[in-house]
Parts: sequence; C-alpha cells; structure tokens
Amino acid sequence: MVHSGKALPSEPTEQGHGSGTEPEREAVLSLGKSHPTETNVPAGDSGRPAKATKCTFSGVVPIDLQRFLESSVALVECPDCAATRTLEPHGGVLRFKSHDKRKTQIPTASRRWARIDSVWDVVGR
Repeated sequence: MVHSGKALPSEPTEQGHGSGTEPEREAVLSLGKSHPTETNVPAGDSGRPAKATKCTFSGVVPIDLQRFLESSVALVECPDCAATRTLEPHGGVLRFKSHDKRKTQIPTASRRWARIDSVWDVVGR
C-alpha cells in the first residue's frame, strides 16, 4: 500500500502474519494525517502567566554620550525592574527598548550604568 508517496507495511493476512501490534499498525497508518496535539494540561493552565508584564521604563536614556563612550561600559540597568541591556548609541542617543519586567530581584554586581537618585553613573565592580 502507498500513502503520501511512502510505502507502508502491508495489512495483516488472515493467518495473523502481519507485522507489529495493533497500536503499532494504527500509528503507521495514521502517518501523514494531521491530528491536533494532545496534552494533559487543561487549556489555559500552562503553569505560567498568560502574558508577561511589560516594564514601564523604555525610551531614551539620558546619559551623556561622551561619558558613556569614555566609560567603556555598555551595560545599562533599567531603573524600574533592574533588567540589564547592552546599549549602543543610535542617532546620537541611547535607547532602552521595551522589555518584559524582570521576574527575579537577584542583585547584579557587574559594572553597569544605573540611575541612582535621578543621576546616571557607572556602578559595580
């Protein structure tokens, strides 16, 4: 028997000389047929939030471009959620893209730009 251009094992004969068990034959015969994916998790209950929460901080970061370039530190910390991103100047400004809010609050020790009391400066080791 040929199905979708692939040869499938022949059906069992009356004497029972077919290859494989019944579930194996059904699995082989169902090749090429589309079946919806089945899971044991109820719909809408995947164990994680349906949509990640976006952080409210994004846009132009008011760090003097000359200071930024001279520091040799490209890592910038979000002042709202502490997420870090490597930034590069584009069009003469630094822009922190929209991002998902950081879920864990593990402190970052690496050298990075951070806003402390409304002033941006390099912090860390």
